[in-house]
Amino acid sequence: MAPHQTLTESSWLESWTLLTVVGIIFRVVLLFSVFAAVISSFGLFSTRRKKMLVQQNLCQEKMSIASLVIRGKLPPSTQPEEQNQRLKALKEELSHAEYIPIYPWIAPPTPLPGPYDAPYYPLPSIRKYSHDSSTTESPPPEELQSVSYTRRLPTNSTSGTAAQEPVLHGTTTVSNHGWRRTQWTISKG
Repeated sequence: MAPHQTLTESSWLESWTLLTVVGIIFRVVLLFSVFAAVISSFGLFSTRRKKMLVQQNLCQEKMSIASLVIRGKLPPSTQPEEQNQRLKALKEELSHAEYIPIYPWIAPPTPLPGPYDAPYYPLPSIRKYSHDSSTTESPPPEELQSVSYTRRLPTNSTSGTAAQEPVLHGTTTVSNHGWRRTQWTISKG
């Protein structure tokens, strides 16, 4: 019968240390995630509480002002003066419109100098193909260049002679105005 394994065997010790290292890492990650969750929930709770306190203070102020107005405890002279001041400020803003320059302009537009009648003196504009109509240049005369060529067309049959093979006569004409023409004539030799 084989002897029982002892605690001193190397394979068992290696697996045991590996398990303890994995367990420690798992505990550290778990502790860190719990700590992060507590911190984030505390932050959310504190921001919500601040918002609720601010809203409660605003509601209380509105209610106290409304109750004072209803009871008539506010001095009657302050309320109409405030309304008059607001109306005056609005009228001033509307009557004195501020001119704020928009880039790239630094000043408001100014009228053109001298007598200016738009239909007779139109503003300059960018045209696609503008040219001076006072100087009329005649286009250059058209020049033609022709090149002639002749080719024999081979056939797949071997029974023909050189005199019976078809011949391709061609002419290519090119103009200085940009057009090109190619013409072929096929004749049997």
